[in-house]
Amino acid sequence: MKYIVFETVGFTFPVIFPDIVNHCDIAFKDMPVKRGGKIVQLKPTSAGFFRVQNSPLKVVCFGESTSLTLKPNNPRDETLISFLMQNQGSHAFDNNLKLFDR
Repeated sequence: MKYIVFETVGFTFPVIFPDIVNHCDIAFKDMPVKRGGKIVQLKPTSAGFFRVQNSPLKVVCFGESTSLTLKPNNPRDETLISFLMQNQGSHAFDNNLKLFDR
């Protein structure tokens, strides 16, 4: 699987997708999005591939996105993807909560 981590005002979150899709098909360098009635920039900050290991359950990020020229930011990316896969909810991606060093 592939992933991209995006940052915007107050949030850092991953998007995961299959290997057959290029990173650049999901993200541009800076993407305007509407949030709370305002236009904000959604910026890809890291990207790569990941796999899930069993015993114990662990996300491992590796590789890089050559199309976006971004690499993984570990352990942050592994933590974010783990939160997403465990359905932790949007609070897990709130920068104000300081759940880990971003």
